[in-house]
Amino acid sequence: MSEETLWNAVIVQAIHDLFHGSDKERRDSFRWIFENNPDFRNVCDYAKVDPMCLRQNVFSRIINGA
Repeated sequence: MSEETLWNAVIVQAIHDLFHGSDKERRDSFRWIFENNPDFRNVCDYAKVDPMCLRQNVFSRIINGA
């Protein structure tokens, strides 16, 4: 497994927790993704994912009731 794949899995888990986790997991994931968190930006960098694009996509899912 590549390092990039590992960091992508961290992002996927956070998104899963945001939509399907316990109340605490949902809150923690929301904060991690949407607050100005340097750890989130670092993980996105390691995963080669644009953090703003990811936030926009997740926010769209929230608004559309995904």
